[in-house]
Amino acid sequence: MEEIKEIEETFESEKKKNPPMPVSHPQYGGVAIWTYSLIMRATKARAAIEGLYFIPDHPLAKEAIEKHRKLHQHLD
Repeated sequence: MEEIKEIEETFESEKKKNPPMPVSHPQYGGVAIWTYSLIMRATKARAAIEGLYFIPDHPLAKEAIEKHRKLHQHLD
């Protein structure tokens, strides 16, 4: 949950200004690469949650997976 919240805050704060990226990346392509990296970061967090097979019905796990889905849609 904290990882997803941090990703959301990073996206919202950085999209208003130029996101951090190498100068060799084109302006819009670089933003797409940066956004994709945030999506992959969230996906790794979700994979970690899904790997906790011993707590499949934990209410926070379901909430985190739903937040991940919404974040993924927002970033797409």
